[in-house]
Amino acid sequence: MSYHPYHRRGKVARAYWSFVTGWQRDDGSLHTRGGQWHLIELASRFRFRSVREILRKCLPYAARKQREDGGFQADCAAESACLVLLAYARHGRLGALLNALHYDPAPLVMSLHTPLGIKTRSEALGEARREDRQRARHLSRRLLRRQRRDGSWEGLVVATAQSLHDLLDCGVMPEEPPMRRGCEWLLAQQRPLDPKLFPAAPRVPLNSMFYTERLPEEAQFEAARHPESGWQTKRQVSCVDLLPIYLTGAALAALCRCGLSDRPEVRAGFDSLLAIRGPGGRYYTDHWCACNVRRWLRRGVPKFDAQPMAGSRLY
Repeated sequence: MSYHPYHRRGKVARAYWSFVTGWQRDDGSLHTRGGQWHLIELASRFRFRSVREILRKCLPYAARKQREDGGFQADCAAESACLVLLAYARHGRLGALLNALHYDPAPLVMSLHTPLGIKTRSEALGEARREDRQRARHLSRRLLRRQRRDGSWEGLVVATAQSLHDLLDCGVMPEEPPMRRGCEWLLAQQRPLDPKLFPAAPRVPLNSMFYTERLPEEAQFEAARHPESGWQTKRQVSCVDLLPIYLTGAALAALCRCGLSDRPEVRAGFDSLLAIRGPGGRYYTDHWCACNVRRWLRRGVPKFDAQPMAGSRLY
C-alpha cells in the first residue's frame, strides 16, 4: 500500500496504523525481534497522525537501544541506522531524533555502500555525493548482470521485487527495458491460490495472488535477508502458509513503485489481498497482524467471510 497513490492515503491504511498505535507497547517497541526498525521505516511512508504518534513513542526506545557504533541492531547495524533515519526524516523529526540519541548514526550510514545507504544519504541526510553516483552505477550494473533472460532475479518473487527496489534506489528509471522485463515477469506470476500448495489458506476467493511454486527458496531468500525475523525457526511451516500474502504484497509494492499502479493486474491483486480482512466491519484489521494470522491458520478456524461487504470494492 505504501507505494500506491490511492491506498497509501486510504481508509484501510489509516485503520491499520490506528490499530498499530494501540498495539505498540508502553516502551515504544513494535516488534520482539529486529523487525522493529523495518516496521518503523514502513510506517513512516504514511502521512497519518497515528504514524506520527508511533514515531513519537518509539523515540525513547530508539535512544535506549542504540549501540555505541551508532546502529540499533547487532547483525545489521548500518542498515538499522538507515531505517531509523529515513523514518524520522520523512516526518520532519530528524532533529528530534539526533538530539535524543547518545551516538551519531551518520558515520555508520556514510559507510554503507548499498542501495539503501545511497538512498538514506540522499533522502534523509541530503548528501548527494559524486562517489555515491559512481557507486550507484556500479551497483546497478552488477544487479543487471544477475537478471535472468526471463526478466526475473533467481526466478523468485521476493528477489525480483527487491532487485527492482534496489535499482530504483540507484537511480535507474522505471521505464528502462530491464525494469519493464522484471515487472512483466512479476505480473506473469499472478494466479489463483492453489489449495494443494496452501491448504490452510483463507476460505475467500483469492484469484489474483502473486507467488511461485518454489516456496522453500522464497522463504530461504527472505531468511537470508532478515535472519532476525525467525523464518528459520520451528514456525517455518506457518511462515510458508503466510508466503502468498507476503509475496503478493512484495510484488504489488514493486509494481506500484515502478509506476504500474493502474494496471488491471495490480488492481486485482489488491482486491485479493484486501479480501483477507477479518469478519465484520468494512475495515476490520485485527487479523492483519502476522502473529494473529499465524494463530488463525494453525487453528484452521474459518475467520473470514466469503462475500465482500456491500460498497467495499476498492475501485
